Amino acid sequence: MSTKTFISFALPTALVLATAAPASAHGLGATAPTADDGIPRGTVVSAVPLAADWVPANAATSTRIEYLTSDVHGRAALSSGLVYTPEGSPPPGGWPVVSWAHGTQGIADACAPSVSGPYDRDRDVAYLEHWLGRGYAIAASDYAGLGTAGEHAYLDAASVAHNVVDMVTAAHNTTDRTPSADDDLASAWVSVGHSQGAGAAVAAGRWATSFGGPDLAFRGTVGTGTPARIAESILPLGPGNPAEPVDPHVTAYVTYMLNGIRLVAPQLDAVLSETGREALRLGREQCLAELSASLEDVPLGSFFEQPLASDPSLVTAVRSYLAMPESGFDRPVLLAHGTADVDVPYAVTAAWAADLVEAGEPVRFRSLPGVSHADTIAAALEDTTAFVDAALGHQ
Repeated sequence: MSTKTFISFALPTALVLATAAPASAHGLGATAPTADDGIPRGTVVSAVPLAADWVPANAATSTRIEYLTSDVHGRAALSSGLVYTPEGSPPPGGWPVVSWAHGTQGIADACAPSVSGPYDRDRDVAYLEHWLGRGYAIAASDYAGLGTAGEHAYLDAASVAHNVVDMVTAAHNTTDRTPSADDDLASAWVSVGHSQGAGAAVAAGRWATSFGGPDLAFRGTVGTGTPARIAESILPLGPGNPAEPVDPHVTAYVTYMLNGIRLVAPQLDAVLSETGREALRLGREQCLAELSASLEDVPLGSFFEQPLASDPSLVTAVRSYLAMPESGFDRPVLLAHGTADVDVPYAVTAAWAADLVEAGEPVRFRSLPGVSHADTIAAALEDTTAFVDAALGHQ
C-alpha cells in the first residue's frame, strides 16, 4: 500500500487533528435511535445452510440468514448475515456469542461477506476459526443494504449499531428453529470488529443493552483500527483539494462515505463534479479492490465543483452522519490501534479514546507501536482474546 494518506489534503494533518471535535450523530445523542413501526428487529426472514470454500473449517454449522433490522432512516430494512457454531456439544446455557462486524469490502450487494466471503480471506477466516476454536458461536452481519434491498449506509454508526445487535437476536431466532441442542446459543455476547467493523462494533456496544432487550446479556466490545471523528478530515475537500491522488484505498473509502452521506443529504449532488458523480456510481458497483484500482490516479479534489463545506446544511449532515458515540457506554470497551496505521490515522482515534477515558467511560486503549492497519488484528489478538474470555466467562 502506498504511504500517501490524508496528509495530502490542504489542511495540515496536525491542524486537522487539533480541530477534530466531537459531534452528535443522528440518533447518537442523548437518546438511542428508535423504531416506532412496530416491526420486531431480529425477526428471521430466511435461513439456509451455507457451503463455501471460505467457511471456517472448524464451523460445525454455517447458516446464511436474512433478518429485519433498521436502515439509516430508522425504518425497517433487511440485512443478511452468517451464523457459525463450534464443533462439539454446547456448554450448559449454550454457546456464548461473538458478534463479528466486518471491515470495508464495498457497498454493492456482491461485496457482502455472506456472498463473496471476507475481503482478506486468510486473515479473516483464521480470525473466525480462532473464536470458534475457543467455543464461541459467531454472528456476523453483512449490514443493511449490503447483500439485500436498499443501499448500505457506510460508516453510519446509528444504523450499523442496530444491524449488529439485531444480528445477535436473529442468530438466536435462527437456532431456535432447529431442535438440535448443538445450535443453542447463550444470552451472553460481545461485539468485535476491525476498521469499518470496529466502528460498527463500538457503536453497537453503546446501544447493545437497550437494543438487545432483556433476552440478551451484552458483555463488552473490541475495536481494532477504529475510525473516529472522520468528518473533520473530509470536510476540507473541494475543487483541487487535494490536487494529487492519495492512497487509492483512502479514495475508495471516501467514495463509499460520500455515497452514504448522500442517503441523508441529497444536496451533496450540488457540490459534486461529473468526475465525482461517476466515482460515486463506480462506488455503488465495485468492491474495495476493484474500486481502489479504478480510482488510483483520480485526485479527490476532482470530485468537486464546490467545496464540500460550502453548504452549512451539508457540513451538519456530514458531521452527524460520521459521528461516533462520545459517551454512554455501560460495558467495557477495548480499543487497539497501530501507530503506523495510514488507513485510519492513529492520532485521531487515540485522541477520541483519550477523551472517552477522561470522561469516565469504561474504555481501555492499547497502542501498538509500528503496527499497520491490516496487521492490527493479529497484533492485538492476545489482548483481544483475554478481554473476550474474561467478558464471556471462558474457562
